[in-house]
Amino acid sequence: MDDYNKCRDFFHFEVDNKDCAVIVKAYVKRVFDKEKARLILKNKEYALYKSHVATFCHWQIAGQTAPEATLQYMTGYFENLEEQGKSIVEEIKAVEAEKPKTFMCLVYKNVLKKQVVILLPRLKKQLTTLLTILTSSKDWMLLNYSVN
Repeated sequence: MDDYNKCRDFFHFEVDNKDCAVIVKAYVKRVFDKEKARLILKNKEYALYKSHVATFCHWQIAGQTAPEATLQYMTGYFENLEEQGKSIVEEIKAVEAEKPKTFMCLVYKNVLKKQVVILLPRLKKQLTTLLTILTSSKDWMLLNYSVN
C-alpha cells in the first residue's frame, strides 16, 4: 500500500488481533534493545495488540515513513509502555520479596524427615542381616548378598 491511512483502515477492518500481536512483537524485538523490548512486552495484551499500533509497526518494518504526528504519538506510546513495564516488573519483584523464602525448604525438609523415618527401620534390618551373615561366614569375601 502506498498510503498510510489506507493501510491503517485495512488493519482496522481486515487484520485479526492475533495477527496484530505477531506484527507488534516482531517490531518491538527488532527495533528496541533486549531490555526495553522485555519491558514493553510485559504489558497487558490489550495495550499492545491494537490495529493502529500494528499498522505503524508494519509500515516501519516495510521501510515506509509514517506521518510525523503518528511517529511522535507512537514514540511516546512505546515510551509509556516501557515505563508501565518497569512498574510491572517492580510490582512482581515486590511480591516475590514478600513471599517467605523458607517455606518450600521447610516443606521439603519435612518430606525428607518422613522418608528417613520410613527408611531407617528397613535399612537397619538389612544392615543387621548383612553383618550377621558376614560375621558367621568364614568365606565372607566370596559371599554374594543382594539387598532388596
